[in-house]
Amino acid sequence: MPILALTGSVGTGKAKGSAPHNAPADVILVRDRLINLGFTWAGGAAKGDEKEFIRAIKLFQSICAGSGQLIGDGRIDLKKNTHEWLESENAPRWVKIFNQDGPGWKCTSDFKESNGGYCSSWLYNRLWWAGIIYRGLCFFYQIADAPPMWVRECSPTKGGDAVGHASHETGIDMDMRLPLLPPDTDKWDDLGSNGYKNKRFHKKRGDHATYRHQISHGYAIGLVQRSRFNQAWTLFQI
Repeated sequence: MPILALTGSVGTGKAKGSAPHNAPADVILVRDRLINLGFTWAGGAAKGDEKEFIRAIKLFQSICAGSGQLIGDGRIDLKKNTHEWLESENAPRWVKIFNQDGPGWKCTSDFKESNGGYCSSWLYNRLWWAGIIYRGLCFFYQIADAPPMWVRECSPTKGGDAVGHASHETGIDMDMRLPLLPPDTDKWDDLGSNGYKNKRFHKKRGDHATYRHQISHGYAIGLVQRSRFNQAWTLFQI
């Protein structure tokens, strides 16, 4: 278990009581832990009030809070929630998902990586398990032409505002496309960003067995906490 032996608070605000605030050694400890977790833009921070350092803390806090929007206050208090999460073995990491793939899923590359190519490790790991179970369900229900789960935009490079999205700020949201109608179901990457205009697209969402399984098993294993339809894609949030 990682130990962050802080002597006081770090980040926004001021000292409380006798404990120091933004002591140089404490800032280095937090900075190095954030870098280790993939929040690499915090790497140049020498002081606790630097913009990119605070941004990384806020993103980390928002992921831990399960919020699709940046709600963190950028402050780490000694032995409080953020400090404890930073010390946790399962602390969320910041990872690239753009053009990545795994069993039963594929993230496309038909969008700007800077606007949606990154996510939290919590979402990434859930997606791996979802893909494995999805493949198993497709085999069980004998869906021979089942495409991979088609994942698209998640979050920007450093989190924050994502163009075209109300949330997608913290790496816990992702867009997924519905499959094409048979016999083109296996052409899962053949639609492009405006694919909902294609007549082969399955606009009767949920009618096709493949998509029903994508939705249902996502809820069952905790990949999906919320889903929202918008034309050709669905927003999933862990």
